[in-house]
Amino acid sequence: MSADNPVPRLDELFAQHKGIIEQLKKINARRAELRNEIGSLTDRLDVENEEHRQLRERLKALSESKQEVATRLHEGRMKFRSLSEKLKEIEPHLLRKGEGMEDELKKLEWRLQTQPLTREQEHEVLARVKELAKSVSVWKKAYNLREEAYKLEVQLNEDSARILEVKADHADVLRSLKEKRRKIRDLIEARKQVSEELRATDVDIAELERALHEVDSRIRAAKEQLAKEKETRLAAAERERLHLDRQALERVRSEALEKVRGGRSLTFDELRVLYGEDQSSTTE
Repeated sequence: MSADNPVPRLDELFAQHKGIIEQLKKINARRAELRNEIGSLTDRLDVENEEHRQLRERLKALSESKQEVATRLHEGRMKFRSLSEKLKEIEPHLLRKGEGMEDELKKLEWRLQTQPLTREQEHEVLARVKELAKSVSVWKKAYNLREEAYKLEVQLNEDSARILEVKADHADVLRSLKEKRRKIRDLIEARKQVSEELRATDVDIAELERALHEVDSRIRAAKEQLAKEKETRLAAAERERLHLDRQALERVRSEALEKVRGGRSLTFDELRVLYGEDQSSTTE
């Protein structure tokens, strides 16, 4: 801009306009990238949140399973101790000789049914049958208790192993949940940063658009000023041309009058000027 011209040169304004447009293109492109990035981060957050929800449900199920197995294990141990106490009350030799006593009892019952016996022999056999029947009954009870205790012990071992598995799974899920929460926090923080940058680009775009509007206004003002200056120059040039034309006509007329006074002949143009054919021009 020159010191005596308050209107900036158009080429300078056009250069500013072009520069602002280029900046707007770059910022709008970056804005689109940021929007896509926010969309991608939001999709990833949705996935992570869904997996986090599933892990929480898995943790809840494992906690319930652990409680269920722990309760069953506690009840089973109490029952096993009760069975063990009952087995201790039964004579150990009965547990070992039970099958033999049962065979002997069957043979004695068969003897009573098939062989002739004296009263004394029958009395002895009946006394022995009664004794064996009682012992076999106790043995069967002990045998059933021992079978129940064995099955219970197997179940206790299975429950003990199961509760260890559940605890391990529970710990794994807890670690996965911790890692999942870290990922979610990181994604939220990343989306927050991108959102802040996006807001900053919105501010930059608004400022550039205001600057562009101002430059456009200055361009319009400069064009109007230049148009006025051109009109002024053209008007001045026209006035100058008319002034020069009048001076030329006056000179020709003066020379024509001199010729007339001197008795000399005039040219056609001198006659036309002298006798007023161009008066309209001279009187403008």
